[in-house]
Amino acid sequence: MSHTNNTSLILNTGVRVQNDENGDLISKLPDEILTNILSKLHIDEAVRCSVLSKRWEGLWKQTSHIEFDVDHMIMPMTKLLHSPALSPHPGSFLNKSKAEGVYRYGSVVFQLICRHSGDMSSCRFVHFQNSLSIGEVGIWVDLLVERKKCLKDLSLKCLPDLGEVSKLEISKPRFRCGVFDCLGSLEFIDYTIDFGYAFENCKKLKTLKLKRTHLDGETLSGILENCEALESLSLIQSTGFTRLIIRISKLKVLQLHALWVDELGIYTPNLDVLSLDSTHCLVQNVSIYAPCLNTFRSYNYYILFARMSSFEEERSILRSHKRFAICANFKIWQPPLPLSFSLTSYGTMSLNLDSLV
Repeated sequence: MSHTNNTSLILNTGVRVQNDENGDLISKLPDEILTNILSKLHIDEAVRCSVLSKRWEGLWKQTSHIEFDVDHMIMPMTKLLHSPALSPHPGSFLNKSKAEGVYRYGSVVFQLICRHSGDMSSCRFVHFQNSLSIGEVGIWVDLLVERKKCLKDLSLKCLPDLGEVSKLEISKPRFRCGVFDCLGSLEFIDYTIDFGYAFENCKKLKTLKLKRTHLDGETLSGILENCEALESLSLIQSTGFTRLIIRISKLKVLQLHALWVDELGIYTPNLDVLSLDSTHCLVQNVSIYAPCLNTFRSYNYYILFARMSSFEEERSILRSHKRFAICANFKIWQPPLPLSFSLTSYGTMSLNLDSLV
């Protein structure tokens, strides 16, 4: 194949890019493609791309997604702070000079949000517990909601703070009332949630994921009542509530993973997918009404709930064979009689048969 000084490349997007033999092909791509590439990077990596050339300068400000990861942005400092040589006593805080890099993270995040000028549709924060204690997280979210009218997806994850690697003590965040009402998707990981008021008027929220969260039954019920438009709900390894009643007419996908409850009620007329993984509950206290269900998954991951089982060894566990029995004994729903579980004729069921006896 012969080579010429002037070649062309047709990208998968259909864009034709002209480039000479010694030129920079990537820099000749349209802004839309470059900003899409930068959206896949952590924010610190995206900002550093500005030094590549004038063509890349400031492109990160137009990205549609920003990933603020404190563990990634200050990784060298984080490793230094958690070094056994520098912190011989577990749980002890290091001297102020070495901790300043971590505490400056909040200010950096604030400045980057202010400098971003594009239409941001999604954002993810991975932060230390300290950012919750001093109210930084609430300020970031308020700023995003105020400045980014196109924001639809938000994810928040809390990491252990300085000297607290082994045990996660989660501080209470401060959020404004109804601050999440503009979002379509929301995720909390490793949070204590006692701010149900922040979910007021969340009529646009369609996806909610709570993973390793702690919240009481009243707060959880209030959140579910406010999020009446939910289509997908995931409640994973969460604690603080003993009664879980879900009444959401538009819900289509429900995932309950590694939960321990005394009563479980699912009344979802449009539910399409139900996943009950390692969920503890007395079988007689389980009520499920899902006439449109097509897919049911049930797995018992014993490693996940081995610690919980040790608390009450005599407690019944909702095993796969009992779930199967509920599914097989389908009856027409007639309140106030106990509800039964229904599958459509063309549905699918996936069970962990290893737990059958």
